[in-house]
Amino acid sequence: MNKTAIIAAILLILPSLCFSTMGSHFKDYELRVFPKTTFEIQEATSSYSKKEIEAIVDSGMLGLRSIYLKHLMNLNFEGNVLLKVTIAKSGKVIDVDIMSSSTENTKFDEAVKNKVAAWKWNVKNDSATVTILYKFATIPPTNKAGTRAFLINGVRPFNDIFSNLNRHSSGLAKIQNKYLKLKPDLDDRIIVIFKFEVAKSGYVTDVDIVASTAEYAEFEEAIKSFVATWKFKPIENGNTTVSIFLTFYKPEPNSSSSGGQTE
Repeated sequence: MNKTAIIAAILLILPSLCFSTMGSHFKDYELRVFPKTTFEIQEATSSYSKKEIEAIVDSGMLGLRSIYLKHLMNLNFEGNVLLKVTIAKSGKVIDVDIMSSSTENTKFDEAVKNKVAAWKWNVKNDSATVTILYKFATIPPTNKAGTRAFLINGVRPFNDIFSNLNRHSSGLAKIQNKYLKLKPDLDDRIIVIFKFEVAKSGYVTDVDIVASTAEYAEFEEAIKSFVATWKFKPIENGNTTVSIFLTFYKPEPNSSSSGGQTE
């Protein structure tokens, strides 16, 4: 291998080495997988239409994916949770019963139950019961770089996506720093998974938060707005869908850094 080839190889692996060492005071056991959460309406005794039920349940999926992601930080598991939800005619949930679960994770099941119990349904003339089967699974990343993980569906090269994220890392850290000041009790380590589409023109569309352990809507909306401004290189072929698993670390108390770190 000639000298030029050796230098090029070093430059390709160097970013991953740098990202792996940042924030190394945390244990490196966290699983970098993408949570996949789906649901099936098993039974409904109510005046709610199927479309109404699916819309309400779908609107709560971000919260459930985020709970799943938080539990995945310590333990890899998959499974189903069957819930029977009783709703008063006012739209308030008055009871949630775990009818069955295959997750073998009681704390997770209770967290799902409590999240569903907080949902607000539409006002109706009668009370209602809805039985919902939730399915929790994981998807391995297509690409990794340090603690960052990616799901890429399309023809856009990974290096283009990775280098673009690197260019915007300082902007993401500034967002974290801003919201740390507003909410200092944020966790020391926050995972945010966001998804977006890159058109062949290079413009970003359809930015969405897939899951977040922050559970801080303003912080998550700021990330969405920032990602929507990104611009990639134009390519000749079609759109590419990208999901990014990003870890935010709170700076050490004695750190000279003015803001957080992202990996």
